[in-house]
Amino acid sequence: MNESANRISDVASLVLGDTVEVRRFDDVLYRGHVDAVAQRLGVAWVRDHLTGCRAMLHGDLFNVFVLRRSPLHAPAEPMSAGVLAAA
Repeated sequence: MNESANRISDVASLVLGDTVEVRRFDDVLYRGHVDAVAQRLGVAWVRDHLTGCRAMLHGDLFNVFVLRRSPLHAPAEPMSAGVLAAA
């Protein structure tokens, strides 16, 4: 596992494109990118890099570690008043 990985407790905090490692006990089950999230259900789907298989995750059943955050986590830059006036 990557030393800079952060364990999360709520898979609903994931977004498309996050790279994660999914473990059950000490076994790595999946390592791949998030390709869907159902926040209201508290589940996410991960596409495993090695097998290409897609797995549904629920935070209560797995230990999920974020290896790399997607750029979608970056806050949107506020639009300036000049840009709004030109539109």
